[in-house]
Amino acid sequence: MRNSIQWCSEALFRVVLRLYAPSLRREFGDEIADVFRQQIADATASRGFAGFRDVWSCVIRELPVVILNAMPWQLVGGLAVSTLLTCIGFWCLVAGTGVAAIGVM
Repeated sequence: MRNSIQWCSEALFRVVLRLYAPSLRREFGDEIADVFRQQIADATASRGFAGFRDVWSCVIRELPVVILNAMPWQLVGGLAVSTLLTCIGFWCLVAGTGVAAIGVM
């Protein structure tokens, strides 16, 4: 059973997935989202908050490459920066708070 942290992570990752190249998203979008869902579930089940943080750290580290490979240069500006800052803010929020205390562990 998914907890609220897993559900929120999946929803946010679906937004991040929109930054992937359209052709990649069309062909593999469901599988990419499924792998992410499995990674979050496994990581939180085995390592709690540390696992959750590690999965999101990986997503955030890959995000600049995903954005640069997927979007025409003229569109990279506002959307990419906004999404990147949102993801970084989300990661900082959960890394800096006691989210583990509300049931991730």
